[in-house]
Amino acid sequence: ALQGPRSCEALARALDRLTSGSGTIASSSTSLPPSQQFRLETVEEESQEVRVDVLEEMPYMSVLRLRLACELEDHAAFVLRVGTTGEDGFEVVAPPGALINQLAATLLEDAPLVRPAGVHCMDMLRMEAGLPRVGADIVPGKITPVRASLV
Repeated sequence: ALQGPRSCEALARALDRLTSGSGTIASSSTSLPPSQQFRLETVEEESQEVRVDVLEEMPYMSVLRLRLACELEDHAAFVLRVGTTGEDGFEVVAPPGALINQLAATLLEDAPLVRPAGVHCMDMLRMEAGLPRVGADIVPGKITPVRASLV
């Protein structure tokens, strides 16, 4: 999770270093080997490459695919525009591996803009915003989100 008012800036800066800013290939300072070149694209059947600056106009609850250019689709990460803590932000969902490790390392290069926080910190923000979570605040199977008037 990347949450907060500057989350878009932080993610765009990291992705810009991992792509050429056009959604593919090199970083601005050095050229990445083909095994580490990133591609940002839409998730439609006929996916299209997108520029990093599309993150700013990305609507809430939308998704983009991020993958290493040389890997198959099943190794892709998904960049979701969501806010699980009540703040605007992004979730990056990916299997373990080179892609998520490289993205995490690149994000952390931007300290103090990006700082790691534990799950308990994220839960505190979520609770302060009044956002209940099924399984933690709502007993699953007994009370549905509809019955609790959450939708």
